[in-house]
Amino acid sequence: MPDYVREDLMQELEKLILESVGERIAAQLPEDKREEFLRLFEAPSTDEEKKVFFATYVSNFKDILFEEVTRFKKEAAEFAKNPQSNPA
Repeated sequence: MPDYVREDLMQELEKLILESVGERIAAQLPEDKREEFLRLFEAPSTDEEKKVFFATYVSNFKDILFEEVTRFKKEAAEFAKNPQSNPA
């Protein structure tokens, strides 16, 4: 596989995983903090602002990220074993 294809694939996979992580984080936050979370990633904000938000309101961020990566790996392995049984 050419490097540029691999890089595009990795970027797409990263996007899918981060979307899942973001959905889980948003679901666990109270409404006012959910709106603040969405603003942090839709509008310009600093890494420090994001770090403070996560430390304050999403102390289990690393757990969520690990679980979503693990879930993705499991689903990818299942698909690789039997691609015909998965929707296109």
